[in-house]
Amino acid sequence: MRQLGTNRVQHTQWGNLAPRIGFAWQPFHDSTVIRGSYGIFYTPLTGRATSAYDRFPKSRNYTLQSSSVAPAVIVSQTPAIPTDQFGYNLIHFHDDPNAHVPYFQQVSFDLQREIPGRILVGAGYTNSVSRHLYANAQYNQIPIGVVQQAGGGTQALRPFPKYANVGYFCECQSTSYNAMLLQVEKRYSNGLLLRAAYTWSKFIDEQDDNFSGLYPQDEYNRQAERGLSLANIPTRLVLSGIYDLPLGHGRDFAQQGPLSYILGGFELGGIFSTQSGQQTWVRSANNTSGTFSLLMRPNLVGNPFLSGDQRTIARWFNTAAFQAPAPLNFGNSPKSPNIQGPAWYNLDFNIHRDIRIPVTEQTRIELRGECFNCVNHANFLPPNGLQGTTTFGRITAAQPARTIQVGGKLWF
Repeated sequence: MRQLGTNRVQHTQWGNLAPRIGFAWQPFHDSTVIRGSYGIFYTPLTGRATSAYDRFPKSRNYTLQSSSVAPAVIVSQTPAIPTDQFGYNLIHFHDDPNAHVPYFQQVSFDLQREIPGRILVGAGYTNSVSRHLYANAQYNQIPIGVVQQAGGGTQALRPFPKYANVGYFCECQSTSYNAMLLQVEKRYSNGLLLRAAYTWSKFIDEQDDNFSGLYPQDEYNRQAERGLSLANIPTRLVLSGIYDLPLGHGRDFAQQGPLSYILGGFELGGIFSTQSGQQTWVRSANNTSGTFSLLMRPNLVGNPFLSGDQRTIARWFNTAAFQAPAPLNFGNSPKSPNIQGPAWYNLDFNIHRDIRIPVTEQTRIELRGECFNCVNHANFLPPNGLQGTTTFGRITAAQPARTIQVGGKLWF
């Protein structure tokens, strides 16, 4: 940083207070509990904030192109990098050292009650609102009105005509997450633990994250980017359990003797999960806006949804509902028109065993076998959302197939 003439990436902001408040209340003086909390949480600088710090003119790219026969240059005779006072034709990245520190405000309420049988039931609500999150920006984009008035876009019309793209990781994004949570849990007793959890949620943002390839279509209208997040999963159900077989040392049956060593120490566990499909990211393969924007979307001109009996892997949504916009115009489609890919179903299972070794109290061998996606169900990724390509609307990839692994560990 000293080489760049500074000793910090971002100036300290002394007014960033982070209060946390919570309560727990038993209104009926029994097993019913109401809990709530509120807090403000600040996010630290990410690797992108430091690695993308603009190092010009101390650090510059210089390309030497060789032919197929002769080398471009001998290493020992590398020419001096030509000086460029202004960085013409270079791509710059900029971070504002005075930018706001990103933060979240989180609120949660839940009601829990234990009923006979050591069963805990609960319902809750959580909300998370963020401000000043990092987002990708392109500051050297021509306003669409200027392009339309000039009849096209040229380098001379750029706000900084002597530069190519000017990338900026601005602290300019806000997000909103709301969720209802339901859970039922049979607390551990007699070797058995069971749990069920259901989430119904909605997640709104502008960009998935600033490490992605998401850029605003129109840098001068970032509000048009706000909508359903690509990470929006409306529903999710998880069922899980653990069962210690009642056989072996310290358990109900076969506590000693040969059966204890043969059948004892087994534990079974499993997790079944199902959730809504991932969102489809819709954009255009051809950018005809003339603005030098880094991303463009098509026009949404009809109903993109297909009924269940019409959906296939080769045509998951109505591709005719999207059309390329006229030249020198942006598309009106949201980045995520709530076209969800196929739902996911997954079952993981494990079997675990401890074998006691009569050396010390702690000496034992731990054996474990695990399988992921045990039934080898095809969990497809969302369809291709790149309008203007031959695979638009088609599902071409899936999550990994079944995986089985075994392992062992010696404790002493």
